[in-house]
Amino acid sequence: MKIGLVLSGGGIRGIAHLGVLQAMTEAGIKFDKISGTSAGSIVGSLFAQGIEPAEILKTFMKTHLYKYIRPAFKAKGLMLLDKIRTLLLDYIPHDSFEGLKTSMVITTTNFNECKVEYFSSGELINPILASSSIPVFFKPIKIEGGIYIDGGIKNNFQAEPLRSDCEFIIGSSCNHLPDM
Repeated sequence: MKIGLVLSGGGIRGIAHLGVLQAMTEAGIKFDKISGTSAGSIVGSLFAQGIEPAEILKTFMKTHLYKYIRPAFKAKGLMLLDKIRTLLLDYIPHDSFEGLKTSMVITTTNFNECKVEYFSSGELINPILASSSIPVFFKPIKIEGGIYIDGGIKNNFQAEPLRSDCEFIIGSSCNHLPDM
C-alpha cells in the first residue's frame, strides 16, 4: 500500500510537522510521496532528501533565519528569500526533485493566473521559495516566465496531488482549526 503525507503551510508553526514526522518515523511508517506548501514544502523537502526530523529541528534551532532574510529595496515585497536558497543548497545540493529519496510535490500559487500549480520535477529550490513567498512580505519568485507566491494562498492543505498515487494519506496541519 502506498502512503502519502500532506504538510500544510503555517509559517513558524511548520516546525510542528517535525514532531509528526518523528512520531511516524519511530512507528516505522515510510512515505511514498509527500505534498507540501509553504513551511510544509521546506520541511517536506528536507525530509524527502532523507534528513531525519531531529536533525532538521537541530538545523532550524541553530540557524538564525533573520540572517538569511534581507530587506528588498525596489522590489515587490519587503524582504527577499535569496539567501535562503544558499541555506537550502547546503542540505539539498542537487537542487532537483529527481534527486530526492522520496517523491515530493510542492504547491504554489501562480500569481499571473491566480491558480494553484504543483511542481514535482526539475529544479526544486525555486518552487520551495515560491511556495514560501508570503505576499507583501516576500518578493515573488519567477519560474519559467511565471510569477509564483505562497501555495497556501489558494490551497493550504494539498492532498489532491497524492490521491491518484496513494491508497492512504496522512496529513499534518499546523494551523488553527475553526470553531465548530
